[in-house]
Amino acid sequence: MNSGHLILTIGALMLLLTSLLSINRILLMSDEDLSAAQTDMLAMSLTSSYLDLARGMAYDRLLDTTSYLITDPSVFVPSGVLGPDSTDEDTLTTFSDIDDFDGYELEIPIRASDQRYKSRFAVHYVTDANPDQFSSTQTFLKRIDVQTWRTYPPAPKTRPPDTLKAFVVLSYDDLN
Repeated sequence: MNSGHLILTIGALMLLLTSLLSINRILLMSDEDLSAAQTDMLAMSLTSSYLDLARGMAYDRLLDTTSYLITDPSVFVPSGVLGPDSTDEDTLTTFSDIDDFDGYELEIPIRASDQRYKSRFAVHYVTDANPDQFSSTQTFLKRIDVQTWRTYPPAPKTRPPDTLKAFVVLSYDDLN
């Protein structure tokens, strides 16, 4: 198992533990708190879905047209130009690689209720040594950060709005 697999495994376990603790907390809450917890669980579900979508994409736009093994990360898209490859890639369904998420923002209505959620994405290169430290040069690891929060209806004044922040580190070795 390489360090990329280990990081993904630890991240998955942390997400599972967070979910289990959230469910336990829900069982002990009042009705008002239960509604807020349901909002948090929906935000967690949306965020998890987005990260799963990213896991299924190519590591870099170079890999959309190339099938050879990359041994030098400097051939990947520079960190200053991460983002959609073209104006045609403007929705989640048209993204082809991980860095298309960089700078993307979307707001979606939840059909079963009158709630709306907004999510914001950022993509950065990171190193094996410290996935919390962004790299200004290309590496074999990319970190996708997602922030998700409810925009409607507004949070009650007694409880400030929550923003769920999550990230996953994806490796070129794991995705290609």
